[in-house]
Amino acid sequence: MLDGIFTEAQAERGRAAYDAQCAECHGEGLGGGEMAPGLTGVAFRFRWRGLKVADIYTSVQSTMPPEEPGTLGDQAYIDIVAFLLSANGYPAGARELTADLVLLQGVAVERMPP
Repeated sequence: MLDGIFTEAQAERGRAAYDAQCAECHGEGLGGGEMAPGLTGVAFRFRWRGLKVADIYTSVQSTMPPEEPGTLGDQAYIDIVAFLLSANGYPAGARELTADLVLLQGVAVERMPP
């Protein structure tokens, strides 16, 4: 269950990192672009349903930005994941999401908000 696994402050940090590193290709509204997929709504649901938050994190960390994957640092990547979850309707909570792959592997992306 993805209820409350990140904080609002973390999602805001993720928004800032997204704006600086991702928006050029994926769009300011996360709707995608000519060469990059959308990151909200049906596109997000189709891509990640049934997988783990660890899958989102490792995908973003190992492929983005395309010209320099893995260069943003663990905190920036996990904050971006928190922002993506927030942008897709998952509620914030009292704990920050961490880049601990063992913990992230235990969180399935199953229940999608309306």
